[in-house]
Amino acid sequence: MKPRGEGVRKPHVVALALAELGGAGRWIDTEDIAVRARELAPEAFSWRKYPEQIDLDGVRVALHDAGKPRYGSLVEGSVKTGWSLTLAGVEWAKEHGASIRRALTGRARPARRDELRVETRKRALERGRIKRLVAWRLWEAGLGVEPHQAEAVFRVDSETPRRDVHLKVQRMIDLLADDPTVGSFVRDMAELVSGPPGGACRRPRRRRSQEG
Repeated sequence: MKPRGEGVRKPHVVALALAELGGAGRWIDTEDIAVRARELAPEAFSWRKYPEQIDLDGVRVALHDAGKPRYGSLVEGSVKTGWSLTLAGVEWAKEHGASIRRALTGRARPARRDELRVETRKRALERGRIKRLVAWRLWEAGLGVEPHQAEAVFRVDSETPRRDVHLKVQRMIDLLADDPTVGSFVRDMAELVSGPPGGACRRPRRRRSQEG
């Protein structure tokens, strides 16, 4: 059975469930995704004869489909490791998540006041930490930043598994990429850490006049 909502497919539902569970920045277990997906689209992820039961196999199939190019390669992972949104999935969720939730449930997910407070505090703490880093001082001065210095921004190093590097970088981008003070720096450091080895990043001089 298709989910309620014109044009909404099961892979869209599980990708939205993953986004709402924080899958942009960490790995989420299949069973947690299944519970949220059933909340979003009960008729699509329940057994036909016993509708109180979650169709876990259906959720697994939908997650695998959500990772395929035909659906935009929105997720990555497996039943064993858990699932997370890809960069494409993060952008998809930002652009379409609210409208898909409304199509499914008739309402947007409310932002809880305590969630907003925690997010604001987290941004302030990370902004302060970043401004104490060597990479920030070099970048501010227009000097080159080495990859190992940029890694400190995301709390990773050469021993960190690449999938975890991806998640930590994406988590910081989601948190601070739009910040007027450190947003440009975070984006530059993300490109340096995620790009090919051996590079270095220098802050363009023109940015100083733009940012004051």
